[in-house]
Amino acid sequence: PTQSSFDWSASSDFSIELWCNATEVNGANVGLIGRAGSGSFTAWSLGVNSNSKANFHLQDNGSTIDLVSTITLVPGQWYHLSATRDGSSGLTQLYVNGNQHATTSATFSHGFVSTSDVTLGYLALEAGSHFQGKIDEVALHNSALPASTLASHYSAGIGGLGYCDGEPAASTIYTTPLGQGFVGDVYS
Repeated sequence: PTQSSFDWSASSDFSIELWCNATEVNGANVGLIGRAGSGSFTAWSLGVNSNSKANFHLQDNGSTIDLVSTITLVPGQWYHLSATRDGSSGLTQLYVNGNQHATTSATFSHGFVSTSDVTLGYLALEAGSHFQGKIDEVALHNSALPASTLASHYSAGIGGLGYCDGEPAASTIYTTPLGQGFVGDVYS
């Protein structure tokens, strides 16, 4: 859904993290979570690229970066993916299973403000970008989480505890019904 909470400016700090387990790799760029803007083009997404590597994409109508992991994600295995952005320094990082896999420093002039929906399991950029598998423990933070925190979240997850466990406040999830659905149907 469209939420102003995800309207990050060019100088905003933020982090995105989730667990994923692909049942199949289809050779397409797939979005696990993201927002593809309209009009003056902006986008952010955490996903898997066509080479089965974790990918963090940021784009405003002035700059674009793609951070790609060094390992190939294997279907049937759980992975903790996370990305952080420090808006003041421009430092942007991609982590897989608590380890940093890619980093860059980039300046964005327009930011990532959009009226488009935040999507889970696909990104409205190209056909075939639907993720086939499971996604769990999705979290978006209005801060650039340090590497030690991401490593701790990964360790808690493989130990059977989610990083949401034990916290007093539950997350708010916004949904928009798309109509009647049946198991196995693909929706666009």
